[in-house]
Amino acid sequence: MFTKVFLTMLNGITADGVALLTKSKADMKTFLGVPADIPIITPWVSYVPTFQGWTPDQVNIFSRRVGDTLQLRGRFRSASPVATEARLTLGFNGASGSLTIDAAKNPTTFIAGEWRSTDNSLPNGPVIAFGGVGYLAFSINTAIFTAQNGSGVLVATQTMGIRADVPISGWS
Repeated sequence: MFTKVFLTMLNGITADGVALLTKSKADMKTFLGVPADIPIITPWVSYVPTFQGWTPDQVNIFSRRVGDTLQLRGRFRSASPVATEARLTLGFNGASGSLTIDAAKNPTTFIAGEWRSTDNSLPNGPVIAFGGVGYLAFSINTAIFTAQNGSGVLVATQTMGIRADVPISGWS
């Protein structure tokens, strides 16, 4: 985890220390000798997303940051799918929400990853995303760029695994 340090918290810090703490991320990398093209990579942290289209149980979802991208991995079981668009909110550092997919990098619907299910009648499909929103949607292989309802993707008691990568607004 990261701890934010405020200059007022540091008594007796030297002028060089103040200069170091106030550098931009790019300047800091240069100062420390880290190549500028090395992205920020955070550890995997679990979070509980908000779901739409089904009520899940046995939720195990993890995310991390790699440069400008949120990577998401995990699984959950569908307890009761309904005829509402199937969605899962983005989350980072243990919290769900407050992230938005970068519309400048992906202004239209795009395939962000894939899902796989224990349901043999509909075993997998694309995870789709849209620039400017804070959630992922689920599609099927016969309608790749069309978000599906929860009841069209999973049946009750089936487990879904998910993998997706999306660019996040404000991350570089």
